[in-house]
Amino acid sequence: DAKHAKAKIISVSQGLQGGDIKKMIFFTFEINDGFTAPYTASAGWFVDTLRLSKIQEGMEIDVKVDSADPMKIYPAAGWATYTEGYNSNLSVDKLSGK
Repeated sequence: DAKHAKAKIISVSQGLQGGDIKKMIFFTFEINDGFTAPYTASAGWFVDTLRLSKIQEGMEIDVKVDSADPMKIYPAAGWATYTEGYNSNLSVDKLSGK
């Protein structure tokens, strides 16, 4: 079960995984569900490459927060797919020394 929330994008980095249609994107969000104090959480999603321009730092998007584990953040829109098991240390920025 998941509840709807707003997420402000604090940081975005592109992973090595993915192809021409979807890319692995690592997010750090500020989550605001309207009930608890805003908090920071991270997520790795496969994002449609056509939507990459829509996920800039500072933007706010709709998400779903796992009721049992509020650190699990799911996309609310169909242009992204939740995934687990990928490490943000395998991002293009980290591997290039940024």
